[in-house]
Amino acid sequence: MDDLRFKGLVEYVRRNYIDYRSDLWQDAAKSWAHSYACLPEGARPAMLSELIQRSRHAKLDWEAVSLIAQEALRGAVPLPMDLAEWVADVLAGVRTRPRTSPRTTSARDSMFSLAVYDLRSRFGLSPTRNETSPAHSACDVVAAAGGFTYKTVERAWTNRDPILS
Repeated sequence: MDDLRFKGLVEYVRRNYIDYRSDLWQDAAKSWAHSYACLPEGARPAMLSELIQRSRHAKLDWEAVSLIAQEALRGAVPLPMDLAEWVADVLAGVRTRPRTSPRTTSARDSMFSLAVYDLRSRFGLSPTRNETSPAHSACDVVAAAGGFTYKTVERAWTNRDPILS
């Protein structure tokens, strides 16, 4: 990859992940809900299904599904049947918000993973590299965009949520 393309991808990550919605860096549930809304319609069911399943035990996932449901009820995204059932269960008191979340992924690491996933999916970049390869991976781009080390972003990617596999 040449320097011009690398710089262009760094700007893409800054514009779409760092500067665009800085609030998503502080709130992982918001970042999941935002990512869901940005996905193509065909990719949403798998992510939603996983979040709904995990929302029984993880507060972060419950909060993300709640935000997605709010947006769907307001008409910003379609309301799929499994989300409608989730909302009905919440209103009926059958499904309650967990007190804690077994996952400890920070909002920052979630955003790193989302950005790496996007670069891999949209631009075909390899997520990581070995130490002898040129610094042209998606983790390198995200690290440069956010002012972090490659290893910090690589660690976030390696420990990413399975939704982004």
